[in-house]
Amino acid sequence: MDPDGLIYASISQHQSTGVGTFWFPYSMFNEAAFHHHPPLMFGLQSIFFRLFGDSFVVENLYHLVILLSLSWVLLKLDDGPTGWFTLLLLFLMPIVAFGFTDNLLEPTLTLFTCAAVLCLLQGTLRGTVSSALTGSLSGALPAESSRHTRIGLLTLAALLTTAAFLTKGPVGLFPLATLPLAAVIQPEFRTRLAKSFGFYIGMLVLLSLLLACIPPARESITAYFDYQLKGTFAGERPMVHGRAYLLEQWLKNLGGPALVVGIIFFSSKIRSSLRRTDWLWLAIALSASVPLLISPRQFAWYLIPALPFYALFLAGIVRAAVSKVILPTGIAIAISAALLLLLSVNAYRAFGSWDNDFEEAQDLAVLQGVIARDSIVGSCVPTDQIYRLFLYLSRHHGVKIEGFDRQQWVLCTNLPAKGYQRVDVDLNILPLYQRL
Repeated sequence: MDPDGLIYASISQHQSTGVGTFWFPYSMFNEAAFHHHPPLMFGLQSIFFRLFGDSFVVENLYHLVILLSLSWVLLKLDDGPTGWFTLLLLFLMPIVAFGFTDNLLEPTLTLFTCAAVLCLLQGTLRGTVSSALTGSLSGALPAESSRHTRIGLLTLAALLTTAAFLTKGPVGLFPLATLPLAAVIQPEFRTRLAKSFGFYIGMLVLLSLLLACIPPARESITAYFDYQLKGTFAGERPMVHGRAYLLEQWLKNLGGPALVVGIIFFSSKIRSSLRRTDWLWLAIALSASVPLLISPRQFAWYLIPALPFYALFLAGIVRAAVSKVILPTGIAIAISAALLLLLSVNAYRAFGSWDNDFEEAQDLAVLQGVIARDSIVGSCVPTDQIYRLFLYLSRHHGVKIEGFDRQQWVLCTNLPAKGYQRVDVDLNILPLYQRL
């Protein structure tokens, strides 16, 4: 996995065993707690570790549940016979697969933000999302029941937005733009949208005050702001990539789906079927991605929360043409079965194997057989020189590596001090020494 994914899995796994708390997660670094990000995903993933153990499968199972949940939400947002095509376009974006298989924060964030947008639109406009935004309320509930349902959905939207913030910070707040953007696109609903927006904001303020009144929550979130946000803009965090890089990644991920849509559009006699709903998806996608350029520190996966809305917009361009593609049930089942079989065979063949970091994998297996789990191991070299091994030991053996301080076990290029002897095991990265 990407180093970030290994760090998050290690935090979650430790929390599942009682090491670290929700607001003050365990850190394998030289710090009291991990405040590089808010703590919600670690808390959620720790439940999976508590239920299923600490196998490498656990973080993958967690993200499979997130993926299936997100797919359901997107089908609700698309609300039509072309939902499968929206999902196809999303899965054609390469960073999506990377995010879901490398245990990053963005998939969890994306589920919360998409679900918040769904609740905001259904809670404001009743009926279905698409029918409401095109002026039809044929699916509406009776007035009294509808009022209670709207309040419940708007409250849920506020909870989901708060959950998004507690997963990745301010980047999870773009659902705030949903109702104002809808008011611009659908001015006939402006009064209703304004009332719903006021209620939604009020609930967010209430939830914020509640968090502020909980001392551990307040301290944890403050520490996150100090480390991540202040540190980034003060230049204390390494500027790995810049803004031009993010624009390049935006083009790489949207290029393939845009090409597919372009081929369908120009080869079909049916012209664009864009609705006002689809322009709303584009506006939300831009609200989720353009503000990212404020930060001087960028990674490709920062775009993931915006991509479902780009997929919804692109699918809308050829909705009429794609809706004509209806496979007979037997053929659809046969294709699905063949794809499932291929996926299963590939998963079986690759299960438990390594596709990179082979030296670290070998050293991990050796050290697991020598050093007791949850040990503290010294190192006479900086941890950034053995970073991958450092993270694998933390995730898969609970080992914490610190600077040399006469620990029982030490990884070092040569004899660290008198009273130590080299352990006769075959290691690739650094020799292991034991105190006599």
